[in-house]
Amino acid sequence: MVCYDNCQFPATAGDQSAANRDNYVKVPSGSVWELDRVYKVTSTDIRRMEGTKLSAGDLVRPGSHEHWTQVRLSQLAGVLNQVAADDLRPIKAAFRLISDRSTEYTIDAINALPLRRSKRHALPTTQIDEGTIDGNIDYLDFVYDKMLQLEPAYFDNRMCIHGGDLGTVNLLLGAQKLRSHAASAYDGLRFLVLVPHLFHARMAALRMIFSAHWPSLQELAVKVLKHKRVSKDVKNFHDCERFADAVRQGLLLGLLLSQLKIHAIDQLSIKSWIDISTAIEDVSKQLIPANIAEEEQTSRRSVLMLVSDLCAFEEHHAAKRDGDIGRVLDVLDHWTVQFQASSTTMHYGRALIRVQAGLKHEWSAELREMVIGNWLVNPSGREGHWREVDHVQEEHNRMEKVQYSSRAFPKPDFIEQAVSANIPAFAPIQRAVEGFFSASKPPTAHSAVSLKADVLLAARHVMDCFSESANVVEPMNLTAQGWERVHDAIQVHKRLRQAHQGDTPFLETNDDELYDDQELAPIWTRDEDGEEGQEEGHGD
Repeated sequence: MVCYDNCQFPATAGDQSAANRDNYVKVPSGSVWELDRVYKVTSTDIRRMEGTKLSAGDLVRPGSHEHWTQVRLSQLAGVLNQVAADDLRPIKAAFRLISDRSTEYTIDAINALPLRRSKRHALPTTQIDEGTIDGNIDYLDFVYDKMLQLEPAYFDNRMCIHGGDLGTVNLLLGAQKLRSHAASAYDGLRFLVLVPHLFHARMAALRMIFSAHWPSLQELAVKVLKHKRVSKDVKNFHDCERFADAVRQGLLLGLLLSQLKIHAIDQLSIKSWIDISTAIEDVSKQLIPANIAEEEQTSRRSVLMLVSDLCAFEEHHAAKRDGDIGRVLDVLDHWTVQFQASSTTMHYGRALIRVQAGLKHEWSAELREMVIGNWLVNPSGREGHWREVDHVQEEHNRMEKVQYSSRAFPKPDFIEQAVSANIPAFAPIQRAVEGFFSASKPPTAHSAVSLKADVLLAARHVMDCFSESANVVEPMNLTAQGWERVHDAIQVHKRLRQAHQGDTPFLETNDDELYDDQELAPIWTRDEDGEEGQEEGHGD
């Protein structure tokens, strides 16, 4: 059984025809569902002391170097194929061949399965404060005791995944510690397998990239991307993703043109296919972190680092869309290292260290499959429409905020009957309903927003980044700095595991003494009055 707050799914998985698109489950405030497959996971599936075997070498998969080279080559070929003019058909055809060849990844794909129709239960998420440890404990008591009516003995020697954003996971880790001396598995919350989810990690990764590379010389490369709602300061995450994608494609194209010593895309026709193919291979190799570190020119090194980080971000997005959790795991290895380098994401790095220890050492094959098989879902059942489960959750959080912000007509069940955010075809209806509730609408741009135009403009100006300037800011190499710190983070995890060994996940110990760096200290605290709280700057 898997439990998430504020979720709503179609009643049937698989191909959704127009005739049954209104056939979705009407859940006003969250849900708990049972999976199609029953996983028999017990406390013996978690070998806690095995987590002390985690090493930095576990974060480098066999063939990882070749895999990332192929990823960058494929993305570069895709960009050029997208923006090349129609009169360059032979070149576009050749790039399609390279793109096809580059999809032969070196790690196995593990595809998650859609959810089947099963029993759902409404959750009182609007009545319980989930921003505190006590609120999360009340939430669990309501789900398991009052709603599902399960006896405490049911949880003896039984494990249950509980997922959510990092804030929820950390609060429940604090709850487990506060109840570590409880006699039963239920009272001590020892039956919970706490796993942070992928959409929030994806947002943290983009925030890390923006924080590490701006302000810097990259602003010269993207100074022309001034369309409304598209800038590095936008608050909407999807607009941030669009901005990052335009920068990635534009800089990739600019690097290729620079390698070919030409200044415009239409000049490709004067180059032979052998020259173009060689340039693609050269640019892909230049984006290898070890090669970036050897680049002498600061401004060019800065550009290469940004492009490399954005390529990894796009790889996660593409793998998620295809439902390929194997490629997603490869990106998580990369982010686990990089998150250690940035103060904005160090708490996510700490969480991913715990997850990596579970995936690679602590969890049995059955538990590992249960976790990674439910990070992605495909509510519509259509190819290429896989999504992180917490992404689906956040969409319904937004709809609920709209719903409960209205104090007058229409009643809450109106949204249930009018719109399902799971189905893109309902987007116009969704906007109409949100407008009816006086929800904010995205501003209308006075001119058309064209990703292709953005890419070409960014590529045209990328040459400015290759000239040294007195105002050049030394770029942050997230990968190199992450590797410098990941070993210490793993050692902290090992000491915590050694201190917390035994039948309970937490024993009496002072966690603060286990941390060499105060930035790595636990995010939950207690004040003098015994009230729990959260350290400033560590919130999700």
